Amino acid sequence: MLEEIKIKIKDLYHLIFTYSADNHLRIQKCKRDKNGKIRCNVSFDSYIDLKNYQKSLRRKFFLSVCVAALLLLVMLAIFAIVVKILYPTFGMGELVLMLKI
Repeated sequence: MLEEIKIKIKDLYHLIFTYSADNHLRIQKCKRDKNGKIRCNVSFDSYIDLKNYQKSLRRKFFLSVCVAALLLLVMLAIFAIVVKILYPTFGMGELVLMLKI
């Protein structure tokens, strides 16, 4: 079970961060090793299918990273506004000391 998760994470990493040509060669070589264990979890009919899948996967990944970063920034901005409203006479340094962050 843990080995399958490790293989899926490795495949996902390669699909997002490496070139399509490198992935195509890696997937072609990626059969079973001498012990009969599967070393990769993906297969594609053609190079074009792999390239299109990588393109859509990268878009989804980077879009989700951007949305997560944007949500984090919005939450920090809301926190800063609430702190400024609740404690208008304190500076941020004094507030950090008071909250013991």
